Amino acid sequence: MARIQDQDTDYKVGQDNAQLMGLDFHNPVFPLSAILIIAFIVYALVFPESASTSLVAARVGPSIILTGSL
Repeated sequence: MARIQDQDTDYKVGQDNAQLMGLDFHNPVFPLSAILIIAFIVYALVFPESASTSLVAARVGPSIILTGSL
């Protein structure tokens, strides 16, 4: 079994995080995910019929691919 060795680096946990109103979040990940969530909510509110079709396809598509049936 291989041994895990500690290495000395200058990296500090959370050094790339940003703080806003006392909250600590990972800078590249949080804004991107927030924008995608807001865009999806707006899409679902503006185009409910199309959003419903997309959600059904997103739910059924992977199960068809994983089970191998049509």
